[in-house]
Amino acid sequence: MQAAEIMTREVATVAPCATTAEIATAMANGAVSDIPVCDADGTLQGMVSEDDLTRYVEHEREIWRGWWSQYLSVGRRHTTLATVNGVRDAARDLMHASVFTARETTPVADIVEVMLDQGLSRVPVLRDGKLIGIVTRSDLLKTMGAAMQGGYTRPRVLTPA
Repeated sequence: MQAAEIMTREVATVAPCATTAEIATAMANGAVSDIPVCDADGTLQGMVSEDDLTRYVEHEREIWRGWWSQYLSVGRRHTTLATVNGVRDAARDLMHASVFTARETTPVADIVEVMLDQGLSRVPVLRDGKLIGIVTRSDLLKTMGAAMQGGYTRPRVLTPA
C-alpha cells in the first residue's frame, strides 16, 4: 500500500505571510494540530504546530509585559511594540522548514515508521515539491479499521518443517 492510496487530499494550508491569528483559525477550522505552510504555487515551505503557536503566545505575553513596564516607567515615549519585541507575526517565522515528507509512491509502512520514530502526527505528501496530500494518524487508523473489517486476518507464522 502506498501513500496515494490513504492520504487526505483536501489539506488545510496557510501562506508564509499568514499571521498567528490566521494560522490558529485555519488549524481550528481544519481540526488539525499541525498545518503546512505553502507558497502560492503549492510548494511546501514548512509546517507550523500547535506547540509553535503556544510558544509564540507565551513569548508574546512576556514581550507585552516588558513593553508595558518600559512604557509606564519611562513615560510616553515613541516606543512601539514592534521595536521592543523584534518577533514577526507570520507563519514563515514560526514554521519548521525541515519537514519529513513522502511521495505518492512511498510505502505506508515507511511512513508509519517515520511517524513513530519522530513522534509525528502527519506527513505531507509531495509531487515535484508541491503539496498534493497528507498522511495523518487518522488516515492510518481508518485504513487499519477498513482492513480489519474487510476480512483482514493475521499473517500465519510459518515454521520450518
